[in-house]
Amino acid sequence: MKDHSAALIGEFCQWFSNLAVQGTLLPKAFSGINPDGKQFIVILTDLGLDTMEHLDFMKYVLHAEKSIAFVFKMRMIAQLSKEPEILQEQHQFISGQEGSYHNIGLTSKDGESWESGTIICNESHSKVPEMFFQELLQEPYSPSQSDEKYSALWSSVRDRVRWQDRP
Repeated sequence: MKDHSAALIGEFCQWFSNLAVQGTLLPKAFSGINPDGKQFIVILTDLGLDTMEHLDFMKYVLHAEKSIAFVFKMRMIAQLSKEPEILQEQHQFISGQEGSYHNIGLTSKDGESWESGTIICNESHSKVPEMFFQELLQEPYSPSQSDEKYSALWSSVRDRVRWQDRP
């Protein structure tokens, strides 16, 4: 079986890095691949959802599309030191499919400006999910209390998100 998880995370990290050196940051986004090899890419920040709803919406869409693989990107602030307090902006990329789960964290090369480029600050790969963020394809699907809302939202944007055939 092709490792879509590895391919997707590599593509999202490259997309982010290319935008970063141009002074633009990739918004919170996710992507999935359905069994027919069609990939969809959704920019979550365009949907009007509360950030706390993003995870459940991703689970809903991945289930509705019968996705076999996914990737998403989120921004976080990591505390590198308490005394003195040192914080670092990082962007985490998380992907998965049955038997292949990846996590890559990127930060700026110089710690100041994304235009300087990106470096990997953490990376892992495993055959089983290592964190709940990697359990988006979990079966059986457990509906959230907002699935009716997510169904209506997905129906309204499905034809407008980017779709492409996977090689």
